[in-house]
Amino acid sequence: MLVQPRYRSSYSFEDAKTKLREEINDDPRVKAERFPDQDFYAVHPRRLGRPLHHSDVLRLLRRLLPDLYVTDTQVGTVGLYVPHNRGKDLRFLGGCPLGWMPEWSMMLTDERGVAVEERRGWRTVLAKLIKQGVVEERDANRVFGRPIDEGPSKKWHLQCRKFRS
Repeated sequence: MLVQPRYRSSYSFEDAKTKLREEINDDPRVKAERFPDQDFYAVHPRRLGRPLHHSDVLRLLRRLLPDLYVTDTQVGTVGLYVPHNRGKDLRFLGGCPLGWMPEWSMMLTDERGVAVEERRGWRTVLAKLIKQGVVEERDANRVFGRPIDEGPSKKWHLQCRKFRS
């Protein structure tokens, strides 16, 4: 025997899911967990740009930094170093993820829209080297090519403008 409900809801299951998702997204606690400018870093085909394998990134970096020293640091990442103090020490420059890298960094989010993982782009690795003064923007553009997509490259141009020689 099939029991009939006494009332009928005008909301479908999909409507209820959408309403709940909107309530969660509007919750100030969820908003506080979001990364600043997170929407700018959202996964989008334009952020893939020109993907490069880490081996290609390292090969191109060695054209800019012939004394570059690369070593395993943590799972899935290698550390980039250059000689320091006349070769007595190594100066840590940053990390480079292993495998394929998008041109521009991306933030992966959970169902609430909160960032849970960064996929570091190879331009982010380059930007860090430019900021530290070990690579100049014009040399990076000569070896890696100029960024062409106006959307994701806005921050690149703004950040590099401060360090232009």
